[in-house]
Amino acid sequence: MIDKIISHYLSMLAKDPGNEKAYYSLGVLYIKIDNHDKALYYFTRAVDLNPSFQAAVFNLASINDSLGKKEGAILNYNRLLTIPGLKEDYKNFALNRLKALEGK
Repeated sequence: MIDKIISHYLSMLAKDPGNEKAYYSLGVLYIKIDNHDKALYYFTRAVDLNPSFQAAVFNLASINDSLGKKEGAILNYNRLLTIPGLKEDYKNFALNRLKALEGK
């Protein structure tokens, strides 16, 4: 089932390579099947296309964090905090994780 959904989003990207939501959706799907390398790739592409895409930046930071990639996590939590209109939940989570990661 997930393979069909992945194929659908890949088909969307073939037609519209600037579709950051399709990249984001692929990242989410790859997390569900524990392919973190591909999830990182697709979240990164979504953020490259739209640096203010809060959910994509959050997931990029979180996946780096969960994989022990401290530098990537810190970079992306800090990036998240610069997004105008950031949701309070994202802000609080990012601040707490940065405090833990930076040992403050």
